[in-house]
Amino acid sequence: MIDGFQGEELNEESVALTMKHFPGGGARENVFDPHYKEGKWNVYRTEGSLEKYHLPPFVEAAKHNPSSIMPYYSAPSIEKSHYQSFDGKLIPFEEVSAWRSTNTF
Repeated sequence: MIDGFQGEELNEESVALTMKHFPGGGARENVFDPHYKEGKWNVYRTEGSLEKYHLPPFVEAAKHNPSSIMPYYSAPSIEKSHYQSFDGKLIPFEEVSAWRSTNTF
């Protein structure tokens, strides 16, 4: 789809496409809207679900160079998700919103 709308490079005949939303921005706790405090957390209760189900479509789409990626307001939660290494320890990461993480570079 990206290749069809944008072409090999953006020009006056292209339609610029945006990937929405930042990877993993759909696993909302209690399905609450992340524009509000109640919807702050993304929860991945199934082991490996972020890597198996949420990231692959974004990785594939990014290979086609979309013009932009729309971030989101929610943040992943270590305590509420299944982020464990093979030895059972929690995998550390910074619980920040996709918006903040995409605006730090």
